[in-house]
Amino acid sequence: MSPVYLRDDKAVDSFHRFIFADEAARAARTYLGSSFPISPAAVHLEYLSVPSSLPTLNPIIAAAANTTSLHELSIALDISLISPLRLMGCFLSPLRSLCIGTTAQPEGGISARLLYDHIAIFAPTLQVLELAQEVNLDIASSSVTTQFTAVRSLKIHSLSEFNKFTMEALIRLFPNLDGTLVLDDVFSIEAENGYSDMRERREYGDAEDLARWAGMDIRVPRDHSRPYLAPALRHNYPRLLHLCVSFGDDLSDLCGLFAPEGASNLTHLVIFVGFRVSHQWRGAPEPSAVWDHFVNELIVGIKHLLITHLRLVVHCDIDLVDDPAGTLPKKDPTDTDVVRVGKMDLRPAATQLASAMPTLRYIFLTSCGCTHRLVPHDPWGLSTERQMLDKWFSSKAWQVVHAHAHDSDDGPSNVQVGAACQCTVTELSGGAAAKIVDEEGLELSRGEEVDSEPVSPESGVICVYRS
Repeated sequence: MSPVYLRDDKAVDSFHRFIFADEAARAARTYLGSSFPISPAAVHLEYLSVPSSLPTLNPIIAAAANTTSLHELSIALDISLISPLRLMGCFLSPLRSLCIGTTAQPEGGISARLLYDHIAIFAPTLQVLELAQEVNLDIASSSVTTQFTAVRSLKIHSLSEFNKFTMEALIRLFPNLDGTLVLDDVFSIEAENGYSDMRERREYGDAEDLARWAGMDIRVPRDHSRPYLAPALRHNYPRLLHLCVSFGDDLSDLCGLFAPEGASNLTHLVIFVGFRVSHQWRGAPEPSAVWDHFVNELIVGIKHLLITHLRLVVHCDIDLVDDPAGTLPKKDPTDTDVVRVGKMDLRPAATQLASAMPTLRYIFLTSCGCTHRLVPHDPWGLSTERQMLDKWFSSKAWQVVHAHAHDSDDGPSNVQVGAACQCTVTELSGGAAAKIVDEEGLELSRGEEVDSEPVSPESGVICVYRS
């Protein structure tokens, strides 16, 4: 390609039309000579990406630092060279989005303290921060003097350790987070007994002074529910918690999901649960039996909470294996219709929950799922196809009236946990239920609905964002 000289406005417009004329043939990048004077020429530069650490990185960062229009910066640094980080402290532009990666990963992760010292200049304006490398969160909340009050979304690709101070430090650094917090990989999680000293410290008076996010929506990886969730919530409960969690056959972890410390701050709880059970055809449970078992396990795990609003969505996949010949109905693989199981009676579960939790005022319950048969593709059963046999969907909402409701002193903070409770549940209309869900922020999150019906949550990263 011949050199292009952008001498004036006419040349710039002509070059722009040329670049965007044919998308298929468009150049992926425009390369500039290392001696090109970026700062005086790119007076309207808004986005800059440097995907690899270049020998000439310092001049590029220095030039970008002198611009005043830059809003987004994505850069890969060699952390062994401190000079690029120091240059970031000289930026004149009010960055809104910053992504920092590394070309050489230091053992144990990059120091959060080192990053903090050099990017705190962006605290008033930075809205999105992504750290595309392993991070060692070696910064105590008490040492944070500059908070990133504008940050709404934070993504950390790898966290070297999740310990008793992690959530404290994150909340202190990013007090107004209401977009997304993603912790992709956590290499070690401190054991439950490691929290005893923090528990004792907070029992002596400083727990009430700690900041909290207004709400959290957490997606917990399968098989790691308890070790991730309990440390994240202990003493850090928001007013509204939206939890998305998936299980296998074992629901025993439900009893340990919600730490009691600091739970009095939680008043609104949305739980979206997906789990899969596998059974032999002759021993397959009815969907109602699976639902009843889950509700009983859940009550044991949450009855100590003082919540006023509860929304529970349970999506269950039942897989039928070892099909005896002729017992399963024949199904045309091209037939997409499935049998709809009749509406499930959810009222007994609502009554159980209301009786066990004397602070509850509104209950929203949804039970849904599918039954599949596993059809072998080969005589050895090494590969199978899942064919849907039926699915079910039931959803209701109730207002709870407790016997103590006429006593004005019996607010959530005055009701004794585990106290005997007499109550009635009154079913709400669809319109009334939708209005309360909207007003109280109890909507399902992104990815939890398809065509207005819940879908089974995927396991993976922890996501936290204010509802």
